[in-house]
Amino acid sequence: MKTYHLYTITHTSGRTYVGQSVEPLKRKGAHFNALKNGNHQNCRLQRAWNRDGESAFKWSMLSEHETQESCDAAEVTAIAEWQDKGLCYNFRGGGHEGSTHSPETREKMRKIMTGRTITQEWRDKIAATLRGSKASEETKRKLSEAGKGRKRSAETNAKIVKACTGRKRTEESKARMSAAAMGRVPWNKGVPMRAETKEKLSHTMFKPGIVPWNTGGGTYTKERCEQIRRSKLGKKASAETRQRMAESQRLRRAKEKAEVA
Repeated sequence: MKTYHLYTITHTSGRTYVGQSVEPLKRKGAHFNALKNGNHQNCRLQRAWNRDGESAFKWSMLSEHETQESCDAAEVTAIAEWQDKGLCYNFRGGGHEGSTHSPETREKMRKIMTGRTITQEWRDKIAATLRGSKASEETKRKLSEAGKGRKRSAETNAKIVKACTGRKRTEESKARMSAAAMGRVPWNKGVPMRAETKEKLSHTMFKPGIVPWNTGGGTYTKERCEQIRRSKLGKKASAETRQRMAESQRLRRAKEKAEVA
């Protein structure tokens, strides 16, 4: 009979990583070897290891269980407790990936998670932990490949629209976003747009039956027009931008003349 072990890797600060395994000593070796090599899958744990070294961590056995479900429930509970204290390295809520939980286990997990709220202090700690971290080129490539061809269902889109409708950012939130964006260079500045991309945009923007907003058939309200006008007050385009705009208008007019002819 298998015995399922729940273990922890605890930092001297009290922050803890919770995991489970049927071979805890082997799992411990895998964790510590990955941390020593600098390629542990948990970036929070890896950063703390890089900063403080092996001596700052302690491996402990938390509990033993006869079934996978019992161990899953205990792991979920333990992670939730450390997360509530703001002292958890785990990104996920726990539970054995790839297994099908029984209705009883799912109900336990649901009760644990229901009504939980993230305090501002907890949010600040999460932000401080992630601030300055950068994904490697390999990670970026994997994320790009994973996202290609993925499409949201109509139901998911409807949920997103419903969740965002009527939501307004506070002035404080707007100020933080503005301060964070100041001086930031856009990722696509100076990057020429491919001909294929231009063609796609052209087909998207000028489909039959769709009237462009700036051809007299737009649907902007007076209030929206006033907001746009105010947002542009005092702004001056650079000489480079004005040159691009003039060139764009020249090409458009030439195209219109060619079509009329």
